[in-house]
Amino acid sequence: MNNHNVKLDQNYDEIREIQPIKKDKKRKVLPKNDLHLSIIKELKPINEPQKQMFSAFRNGYNIVAHGSAGTGKSWVACGLALEELFDKSVDKIVIIRSTVSVRDQGFLPGDITLKEEPYKAPYKSIINDMCGCGTAWDTLIKKGMIQFISTSYVRGITLDNCIIIMDEVQNFNWQELNSVMTRFGKNCRVFILGDTKQNDLVYKKNDKSAFEIGLNILSGMPEFFDIVLFSHRDIVRSELVKKWIIESEKYHE
Repeated sequence: MNNHNVKLDQNYDEIREIQPIKKDKKRKVLPKNDLHLSIIKELKPINEPQKQMFSAFRNGYNIVAHGSAGTGKSWVACGLALEELFDKSVDKIVIIRSTVSVRDQGFLPGDITLKEEPYKAPYKSIINDMCGCGTAWDTLIKKGMIQFISTSYVRGITLDNCIIIMDEVQNFNWQELNSVMTRFGKNCRVFILGDTKQNDLVYKKNDKSAFEIGLNILSGMPEFFDIVLFSHRDIVRSELVKKWIIESEKYHE
């Protein structure tokens, strides 16, 4: 892991090219678009870190949201990204994940689309729910307004005019993280979401994960990124999940 320091220095200037889009205009009511889709769920923060995400993003910043599972990081990112999409501020939403399993399950059957289905499922559920339409995700995918990309296929592309959601970033290795961070083009902003305590990759003792290294880099870029920390106090998924995480954190102390 020590050789990451060299790579960080070599790519730092390139990473700094990400530009936040400052928006002084007031948010307008989302219009019905040509797909007859809109957000019907009220987008309202329900804990303090979510409130910080809303405020920072609507003021033009890229967002790093990290911490406990079940705190609504992906929900907020998808909702704010849909606002920009239906406002026609961007052409599409791009969701990027590393297709890493919690454990080895062998090869998934089917072509690449079928292999990626389990990784798309959380976002499909959120998008359909927010739009109040069971086919919203499929419609937006067919129209090219939502795109799902595995980190295995990002090299050589440039992402323009889009909102990028990098999710489960704790499962990115350094090559994946660096590849994605150097894809950003014009008129794009990014959500970087993850939880360092749920890493499915194996590291040697005292080694930092790629996500932890990335957090150190991004903390030195306050003009581009707002970093939001979630804790078990912010869990909204269920009381059972909240209690499980609290007790498991005590166990690993």
